[in-house]
Amino acid sequence: SLTSPDPGTSTTLFAQTADADNGPACNLRQSVSLRWAVASRPAGSSAVLSNPAALQPVFVPDVAGSYQFSVVGEDDTGRESATSWLTIRTTSCGTATPTVTANPAAVSAAPFQPVQLSASPFDPDSACHLGETFTYAWEVVSAPSDSTAAFSNPAAPAPTLVVDTAGSYLVAATVSDSAGHTSAPAYVTVTATGCAALPPVAGPLSATPAALGSAATLSAPSARATACGAPSALSYAWSLSRRPPGSQAMLDDPSGRTPSFIPDVAGAYEATLVVRDANGADSLATVVDLDVSPCSTSQLAWSSAPELSPELQEPNGTALAATFPAGKWLGAFVGTRVSMNPAFIDPPGCGTLDVQPYTAATCRWRAFRSRRPAPTRRARSSPYT
Repeated sequence: SLTSPDPGTSTTLFAQTADADNGPACNLRQSVSLRWAVASRPAGSSAVLSNPAALQPVFVPDVAGSYQFSVVGEDDTGRESATSWLTIRTTSCGTATPTVTANPAAVSAAPFQPVQLSASPFDPDSACHLGETFTYAWEVVSAPSDSTAAFSNPAAPAPTLVVDTAGSYLVAATVSDSAGHTSAPAYVTVTATGCAALPPVAGPLSATPAALGSAATLSAPSARATACGAPSALSYAWSLSRRPPGSQAMLDDPSGRTPSFIPDVAGAYEATLVVRDANGADSLATVVDLDVSPCSTSQLAWSSAPELSPELQEPNGTALAATFPAGKWLGAFVGTRVSMNPAFIDPPGCGTLDVQPYTAATCRWRAFRSRRPAPTRRARSSPYT
């Protein structure tokens, strides 16, 4: 017999031959051929020899158990040897059935609350280093009659189950190895509590960016009722649960869905929300934090050119259009009223501040006489720049 091979592994057979005619007395140098045969094999096996006439045929056991082979030697004259026998007994690797443990064994949950499950397989064949893999199968064995509970993925090793009706659920998990062996099922009991008294959920809160002197708006986009049969309408109770020292900020509508407030002092603010459903059940308090930075130093600057906008008006009330080529205003004449309107911006300031410019200046142009020597003549009105 040979060292026990694992099922599925190749095994090479060989036989030692001797012929007296090839000894020193005769030295006939006759060749010897072999004839191999599978004499017996385990039930269910279909294993065969790679070449029954080979000196060293290859054999792959496909079922665990005992295999017996026969071999006969024949020389050039046709004389045959007595039959020799070879027995091979395989290991049990690859034949074991896996087992599985499902966790948790029992769990309670509220309706529509996901229940996290997991299956842990074990296969005795893992010690054989066969590289086996596992597939998973979950199923709901029993559930309340009106339930449509389902797994997030029934073929996953760790799915979630969402129970939707109060009552008891029994779920099972099985695993199959890559050799096709399937475990016995492992069970999890899930008890869904009654949902009529479930409180509402305020959910995560959100707020628009908060700046000193600017309104910040609060909201609760995930607020909802969770009690079975409860209307979706909720009542809201907002509060500013924390303000910086000296702040007098107030919510404009504490019972509204989206109240707002204006931070009046730099620092940390905290808003709290509790919602109530139609059954009178209150949610847990949920908070959102807002950090309001102090204003930076105001630095007035001119707006984009032209910094001064002219308005031109003739003595008779006619308005003139001003042109601005090469950085100069052209078009005003003697007696024309010119009003300058400055415009400023405050890039780093906080909020909005109305800048009061100087009163618009009015310029009037007059004719004049040249002080040059004669000839003296009356000066004409000319454009100004």
